[in-house]
Amino acid sequence: MKYINLLIFQFTMQNMLMATNLPLAQVKDTITRSIKPYHTSIGFRYGNETGISIKQFVSNNTSFEGIFSKDRNYKATRITVLYEVENEIGDNNQMFWFYGLGAHVSFYKSKITDNIKEAGYYDYRGKWHDTDNRMNYSTGGFDGMIGLEYQIKQVPIVIRIETKPNINIINSTIDYLNAAITISYYFK
Repeated sequence: MKYINLLIFQFTMQNMLMATNLPLAQVKDTITRSIKPYHTSIGFRYGNETGISIKQFVSNNTSFEGIFSKDRNYKATRITVLYEVENEIGDNNQMFWFYGLGAHVSFYKSKITDNIKEAGYYDYRGKWHDTDNRMNYSTGGFDGMIGLEYQIKQVPIVIRIETKPNINIINSTIDYLNAAITISYYFK
């Protein structure tokens, strides 16, 4: 099954690269050198969304990541699932760059302080929003992910610096940066 996934990935990358005119031999070398850095990792994510991250590799360089987080800007709980592709930087098998796509569901609560509802809030762009129509509601949308990962071999720790832009399909808002650092314990 992992060879079929690798062949599908390689075929997809070849077609994408032909469309962008990148040298195919260089990418084939990167794909064949990619090795699974670890099997599973569980860690703490700190940033615009703070929470728990669980990452499970399904082939040599592809994985699924689940993130359960609280949004620091809004009173929201978010569940995100991402499909990620990881590639080695250099030949040391410790530094990787990754990218991915996924989806999320968010659950918002009203902004109530001491039983007094706030009149509104400012979003990350500085735009004012009234909270009268923002009691308890849910949203869903799509996410991207791009970042760098460093694996410490002496201790089973992975440090990731990442950004996860997302767009809500319901209530149509976009969060462009959503940067974070994740420190995870990994299992071989």
